[in-house]
Order: sequence, then structure tokens, then C-alpha cells
Amino acid sequence: MVKSEELERNVINPPNLDRLPKLREYRIVAIGTLIAMPCTGTHLKNTGEISEIKVKGIEKLKTRFRLYYDCI
Repeated sequence: MVKSEELERNVINPPNLDRLPKLREYRIVAIGTLIAMPCTGTHLKNTGEISEIKVKGIEKLKTRFRLYYDCI
């Protein structure tokens, strides 16, 4: 976890800083050689930690989609 005031020093060129909700701390997700990204999403060790995901809606944005869901 990275404190919000340390975020820009710990993540190089993240494309999503302006879209993040304002939090005190952020999880940094790094996958292989891809750019590490600050994230406020739901992360599981494996899918067995939840029983069902209910998709509540999909919003089409200019160049991507936003998914709304609940974990049941």
C-alpha cells in the first residue's frame, strides 16, 4: 500500500491518476513488465473467495468501458 502523498513518487507515468477516487492509501498492481498502476478495485487471491459476481451495468466511454458489479 502507498500513501496518497507518496503515489507519484512510487509509480512512474501512470495513465489513471486523474481518474482515481481520493483515498488515503492505494494498492499498486504490477504485472510482469507492464507499467505498475495504482488501483482501488477488488482483488482476490483466487475466485473461490467469492461465490458469485452480479453485473449491474456496463457504461460505454469514449475509448473503453466501465463495469458496475456486486460480489455476492
